[in-house]
Amino acid sequence: MRTKVIAVLAVIFLLGVCFVSGSSLAQEQLEPDFSSGVVVSVLPETIVVKEYNYDSAEEADVTYALDEESEINNVDSLEDIVVGDTVTIEYLSAEGNYLVKSITLVEVPVEEVASEIELMPEENLEEQLENIPQQPEGEY
Repeated sequence: MRTKVIAVLAVIFLLGVCFVSGSSLAQEQLEPDFSSGVVVSVLPETIVVKEYNYDSAEEADVTYALDEESEINNVDSLEDIVVGDTVTIEYLSAEGNYLVKSITLVEVPVEEVASEIELMPEENLEEQLENIPQQPEGEY
């Protein structure tokens, strides 16, 4: 009799441990993750972003699902996000699917864009200005 009680208590204890472990595992799966990249395509219910995959050390296109609860930040609506924009995404992952909790358009400072534009070195610019044909005075 005593053995049966111990066995039943052991089973109850193990079931409790499994339940608590399962609950924490479910919570871990619902913890949001973050990503960022360049928009490849935008549809009302999905957005595809080219992002760097650290596991494969390559860029990859990742599709994220959007729903009515997805927050859109720094723009009025999803329609304002276009191909080529940089975004950050907070998402939930389950069974290989990604659901957007929030998406934010990254505003790139003008200085950063200007620094990426190749400007002619000053010596080439001066040389090119010297080689511009001059119009004779009085002729316009």
